[in-house]
Amino acid sequence: MREVIGEYLEVELITEGEKTNIYSILNKNFNISLGIIKWNNKWRQYCFYPESERVFSIGCMQDICKFITKIMDERKDRKE
Repeated sequence: MREVIGEYLEVELITEGEKTNIYSILNKNFNISLGIIKWNNKWRQYCFYPESERVFSIGCMQDICKFITKIMDERKDRKE
């Protein structure tokens, strides 16, 4: 199932893990993968890994950041 996270973006859960998940970021008009969001062990947080040579506007980057903040908060709430 996909969730709209901005004017041009959708997110789709692609792997549900025991502790962390992997999400795909898609252009909602053309159904093109723009990258993934997954857990980075070194940084101890979710990070966005864009597909090669994708370009993002400030608005799209803000939408991605808002989604990452949301899933980080949800993860924190589960741990408490």
